[in-house]
Amino acid sequence: MSRTLIFGGTFNPVHVGHLRAAIEVMEALGFAQVEWVPSYAPRHKSDSPLLGFDLRIALLRAALHGHDCFRVNDIERTLPVPSVTIQTLEAMARSEPAADRYFLLGDREFLRLHQWRSGSDVVKLTHIAIACRTEFDLDAFASEVAAVWPASRRVEPPAGALLAFELLPGRFAVVVPLPRIDVSSSLVRRRWLEGRSLSHLVPQAVLELLERHREEVAVAWRPAPASALQAS
Repeated sequence: MSRTLIFGGTFNPVHVGHLRAAIEVMEALGFAQVEWVPSYAPRHKSDSPLLGFDLRIALLRAALHGHDCFRVNDIERTLPVPSVTIQTLEAMARSEPAADRYFLLGDREFLRLHQWRSGSDVVKLTHIAIACRTEFDLDAFASEVAAVWPASRRVEPPAGALLAFELLPGRFAVVVPLPRIDVSSSLVRRRWLEGRSLSHLVPQAVLELLERHREEVAVAWRPAPASALQAS
């Protein structure tokens, strides 16, 4: 049974930080495949400047071209909106019930997982891979995990991981270090709107696709007028 890393997000747009994070975690934990799952209609970003789903899918496929171990899964296109992680994982479990999945989260998001809609049930469907910065305080994080997941226990981490926890019987969370790459989708969008270069922030194929869809991108990413923000 192959082990798959699930990388979910809006990817608005995908950038080099996303790619590097996937590679680092895949290599550290020995995954055979990374499954990229873009969010169709994220509830928590309903007011954010979001590119259309089809364009975000196209940008992802352009960025991942040539990486045979990466694949894009557009499953959220067929699911009810707003998009919710638990229903996406349930749908994936129905389609491939025997798959051994790990869901990728940042360390702060992992500590908020129990606050998500049915977040505590997410770990019934998948293990968790937690990406952290190299200057991470392991003992402090372990204490936070114990507070948020009181039934969990610290276990011996696998090779390539810094920490590991058994959250539920047979369900694990493992902490993997990442090199610090201070690139975010919001930074990319800001640079784009300022007319500045995106060279080496996004793959060249992504940049070329953004240029070809310049009008659509400009409309999607243009900030809302101050009067509209005040009215809302």
